[in-house]
Amino acid sequence: MNDEDDYDAPGTELALLERDPTELGFPPSLPLELAAKTGTVREICHSYGIDEDRYNELRQNPVFRRACEDALKAFAQDGGSFRAKARTLAEALLPHMFKLATSTDYRSVPANVQADMIKAAIRVAGLDASIDQKGAAAGKAAAMTPLNIQINLR
Repeated sequence: MNDEDDYDAPGTELALLERDPTELGFPPSLPLELAAKTGTVREICHSYGIDEDRYNELRQNPVFRRACEDALKAFAQDGGSFRAKARTLAEALLPHMFKLATSTDYRSVPANVQADMIKAAIRVAGLDASIDQKGAAAGKAAAMTPLNIQINLR
């Protein structure tokens, strides 16, 4: 069976939607704790239940490596500030947002909550066209403001 057969199989569309795209394969706060050096690598990994073999696997994972690089940059720039910690919290909440946005149990997760989760994800991802439109409108308004120069010759 080739890759194309997998995509044409009945029910594949639903299976793709059921997969959680927010799952990183590691705790989102792990890179920040490693960057902040809140303990030895062994101690930090142990607190997350990650053994040496799993840590060595993660070190080969490009997503984990990039997350660690980003955490080091954020820590260097912000010094482990509130903003860096809030970013880690937001990343940790992504799976919960995904579950809320895709829930089919409308009694426990109303449609307006799902819509809010979807809008928030779009906004955070920078895909909100209204932001670009507002910026373009502000630029046009500034460009259309007439320039008035007065010279007093007295």
